[in-house]
Amino acid sequence: MEHFRTKGIQVEYTIRYTPQQNGVAERMNRTIIEKARYMILHSKLNKNFWSEAVLSAVYIINRSPTAALKNLVPAELWFGKKPDVRKLKVFGCVAHLHIPKELNPRKFDSRSTKCIMISYTNNGYRLWSLEDQRIISGRDVIFDETKFLTNIQQPYVETSISEDSNSNLSAEQDETDQYETAPDHQEPNYPSDKLISTEKNKLETSIKKI
Repeated sequence: MEHFRTKGIQVEYTIRYTPQQNGVAERMNRTIIEKARYMILHSKLNKNFWSEAVLSAVYIINRSPTAALKNLVPAELWFGKKPDVRKLKVFGCVAHLHIPKELNPRKFDSRSTKCIMISYTNNGYRLWSLEDQRIISGRDVIFDETKFLTNIQQPYVETSISEDSNSNLSAEQDETDQYETAPDHQEPNYPSDKLISTEKNKLETSIKKI
């Protein structure tokens, strides 16, 4: 509070349970969430990546025109130079990260690893490694913005990102359901004891007559 007094700043608090009093922040929260939701739905990634989608949404908003700034974008005002929008990529698309030769000295091994683009860093990208199942950062990346996780015909795609255990459980459940929903085994219609006794008596009577 002393800082506010020395700077001549009047602090205004909002009433509890009345977020509408902070309308600008609430509208921005809604904009961020809507963008992040669309990114998740469009990429068909697991909802566990919501935080990365939010980071990507904020990164894009800070590099988009706004009515509050004339002929400027927020990132340009903050950093003092125009941002390079060529860095923007489609969220959730396939990315091929270059592996430095220092980490892969073998001559005939692959020089790249397949990833999923999920967010940005100051000097590169945040990527989900399909091989290691973790988030990694990289700079030398080639993107295929027309392909997403569902378009990759590879065995590991069948086990969804970040839900290996859930996928295995679903597979086991499907296998169980296959047997549970199978038609019940029908026992053959064996003749009743009464019918057998009657037929036996008829046979004995016929033998006596002979």
